[in-house]
Amino acid sequence: MKTISVLFTSALLVSCSPAPTENNEHDNQFIQIFYHSGLYDELDTFHGTYQKDLIPGMAKTTMWLTTREQEIILDKVERCNFFSLPDTI
Repeated sequence: MKTISVLFTSALLVSCSPAPTENNEHDNQFIQIFYHSGLYDELDTFHGTYQKDLIPGMAKTTMWLTTREQEIILDKVERCNFFSLPDTI
């Protein structure tokens, strides 16, 4: 369970993408993550959004991973043998 938490935390840390370009293009998403934490905190690269639960309400913004960030995540996933873990921990 600790490995999965570290994986998702590292995904969140490297997921800060630069501002969109003039024509709103972004890198192709070959890694898709849906991470739900707490009540309303949510990272959803399927739809390209990040939602944060704040005290006066919620904030939602567009978010995607660059190709380099996705490569970093894949490297970490492969190093910890994530895909060989059982479905239920």
